[in-house]
This record gives sequence, structure tokens and C-alpha cells, in this order.
Amino acid sequence: MTATSFGDVTLRGWRGPADSVAIADLYQGCKAWDHVDPLSVWESTPSLDDVGAALKPRPGLDPYRDVCLVEAAGEAVGYSRVTWWTERDGLWLYLSLAQLLPAWRGRGVGSRMLAWAEGRIREIAAGHPHDGKAMFGANASSTEREATALLREAGYTAAFSVLEMGLDFPCAITDAPLPASLDLRLYAPAHSRPLWDAIQAVYASTRRTHSPTEEDYQRWARDPAHQPELWFVAWNGERIAGQVLCAITGRRAEIVEVGVSDAWRRRGVASALLTHALQVLQTRGVGTVRLHTLNENTSAQALYTRLGFRLLKEFPRYRKLLT
Repeated sequence: MTATSFGDVTLRGWRGPADSVAIADLYQGCKAWDHVDPLSVWESTPSLDDVGAALKPRPGLDPYRDVCLVEAAGEAVGYSRVTWWTERDGLWLYLSLAQLLPAWRGRGVGSRMLAWAEGRIREIAAGHPHDGKAMFGANASSTEREATALLREAGYTAAFSVLEMGLDFPCAITDAPLPASLDLRLYAPAHSRPLWDAIQAVYASTRRTHSPTEEDYQRWARDPAHQPELWFVAWNGERIAGQVLCAITGRRAEIVEVGVSDAWRRRGVASALLTHALQVLQTRGVGTVRLHTLNENTSAQALYTRLGFRLLKEFPRYRKLLT
């Protein structure tokens, strides 16, 4: 992009991996003001390596065209980037993400950044056969006050929200047995594909996700972060009835996946698996357990609340029709 200036700031394009240092510093400079939860499983303050990985060229991201830095007196004070994908229902979603140091908010800089992002998105979308099924997307958590106000003023509305819930140990956990015809089995490599298929079946009716590919499966199967000793899977013969997958990082545990097959829903499978998982996690010395769900999934929220989880934070996903 061609560098442009207004007031005390200049918007310029990405100059290469060296810019990752400035962007990582921006996240650090925003985290306290925006109340980023260090124990969250849904938000984080990315490291330099994280930023570098996120900005590597790939389908849906050309950093030299899709990233904009904002500078004042030669120092980065903000950045924006755009990316895109198609969802299960055929919608083309064009997402803009941004960080702006608190001292520069409320001065018109954020509006200029959003205008740049929407302009770049229009350029990208012009080359796609979206047939009118296209939307701008943007994210702002419930504690990002300025970003929330900016998006709403620009005509964005919350399409849905991700809810993060938490449970602190120690706590009492009531037993909830599995149905008699189901049994828990230790994970074995041969279970990889059936488990992946069971997880994808849960998401098949969720239109806001992309359709998984074989490459997605291979990446998941090889993920070194997996902790299969904390995967609790209920089997009915050779079919998976439900699964709860967990992971531990330091003294925080995360319930990564919760799913039950259609044939076994509303029969206590999720409650039994979650109860068993919580009992195991409590013996591992963790201080808190986190999970996330959607605001529209009221049955899941009710289950988690019965088990003692409380709502910690909301992460609205904003959208605006791209015309």
C-alpha cells in the first residue's frame, strides 16, 4: 500500500517480518487497558513467534497487501490486518483485526484504520464469486470498550458471541455415571480418525465454521499440543457416543471439546464425561478450568452452570453486510 499521512500519524504497508516486533509490542501495550485475561482460553497476548506465524503468507492473507501499520514519529502505535474465508453455508466472511495503543484512541485513528481495512476488503471481494453472500467481520471483547463503540458506530452488529466460562478448584464434584451400554476407553492411535469424524459431526450443523479438509485432519492428528491422556471418550461398541477433550497448561486446564452424537443426546452423556473429566483434572493440581461456548447454545450453558461454571467474559463477533 502507498503510505498516507493525516494529522500526526502515517499509515503504511507491511515491510516484512521485522515489523512483527512492533506488532508484538502493540499487543503488550494494549493488554492492561483492554483487560486481557492471562488465563483465558479465548484471548491472549501473542508472543513475537505467534505474530510471525499469524502473518506468514497463506491463502487468505498476503501481508504485503493485507497488513497496515500506523506510525507516529516513526514509532508504531497501531496496526490492522484483513483475512477471509468461506463458511459452511457459502458466506464469504472478510475479517479485519486491529490493535491501537490506548493513548491514540478517540482521536480518529481507529476510524481511519477501519476505513483502510474495509477498502482493502472491497478490493479482495471484487475478485471473488460471492454472489452477494459476503460480510465484513470484526471482533471486540466485552472489555474492549473503544473498539466496541467504533464498530457499532460504523454499522456493525453482533451476529453471535463466544462465552468464556470458568470453574475454580477445589470444589465438590457430584458423580454422574454413563449410561450402562457405554464405556470409557483409553485413547489409542487407531482412534484418531473416528474421533476426528465424531468432532466434525458435532460442528456439521454449525454454519459459521468452514468445511474441514484432509489437510485439516492431518494437522490435527499431528498436533504436538494434544494431551490424549486427558481425552475422555465414550464408546457404544465400535461407535463413539461422546467425547470431552481436555488439556493442561501450567495451573490452568481447558476443556477443549465437548460433543455427543445425535443418537445419544439428552441422555446424560455430556454430564457424565464432564464430571469424570473434572474429577481427573482436580487431581492434577490445576487451579482453574476454562471452556467456551456460544451464547445461542443455551443447553450447553445450562449444563456448565449446573456443574459450577460461571460466565467470565463475552467475545461478540461483529458483522456488516458487504454491498
